[in-house]
Amino acid sequence: MEVSTYMKETEAAAYLNCAPITLAKDRCDQKLGIPFYKLGRCVRYKKDDLDAWMETRRVDPQEGKDGFFLTKGRVQ
Repeated sequence: MEVSTYMKETEAAAYLNCAPITLAKDRCDQKLGIPFYKLGRCVRYKKDDLDAWMETRRVDPQEGKDGFFLTKGRVQ
C-alpha cells in the first residue's frame, strides 16, 4: 500500500506550478475547488487529491471546449 504525501502550502503550490497566494485565495472563495485539509491552524494538501483535481481540469483542445477551435495553429 502506497502512503499518500501531505504537503504544506508552499510545497503544494510548487507541485501545481502556481503561487501560494492562489491556494490561499482558493481556500476562501473555492472558485477552483482545490481540496485541502485544515488541522487547527495548519493547512495541508494531499498529493493524491491534487492529482485527482488536476485530472478534472483537463481540457482536450481538439474537442473545441468553451467555443475555441484549433484551425491551422490558431484559436478561433
